[in-house]
Amino acid sequence: MAIGKIKEALEPLDLVAAVTCTSSYSGGLHLYFPFKRSQRSWQIASAVSTLLTNKGFKLRGGQLEVFPNTKKYVKTGSPSLFNAHRLPLQDPGSKLLNDDLEPVYSSPERFVELWQRCQAQNLMTAKKVAQVIKQQKRQRVFISEKPTSSSMTWRRRSTWGGPVRA
Repeated sequence: MAIGKIKEALEPLDLVAAVTCTSSYSGGLHLYFPFKRSQRSWQIASAVSTLLTNKGFKLRGGQLEVFPNTKKYVKTGSPSLFNAHRLPLQDPGSKLLNDDLEPVYSSPERFVELWQRCQAQNLMTAKKVAQVIKQQKRQRVFISEKPTSSSMTWRRRSTWGGPVRA
């Protein structure tokens, strides 16, 4: 199932354990990857989105979403907000799930217990997040030394791999 591939994709960040629950009666799944140290939300959003995209996942609202999500930087005017998120166990249909995705006893106390257990296993650091972001930037921009004239040519390559001239 895709959940295993999602967890595999996030291993470079040392995010290896998740609390899994349904969001509501709709059957949607939420995976929470708690970690101990505070991190910059935009960096996590960028790193997680990059790793998932590199593994072939397509991020789409209502299908596969990342929270916090990447958002546009706004210099002036109204600030750009993160997407809204339904909190776990708030809806009557929200249930904790085991590794086989079967409902298990659900309470706020049980959620916190699972959260803390996962938090102890997820050793993400700002350094690892920065490494993923740096790799992402390296994949997007490269220098071609093919002689077109006497100067070097800059090109941008989007993450899907097709060249786009700057």
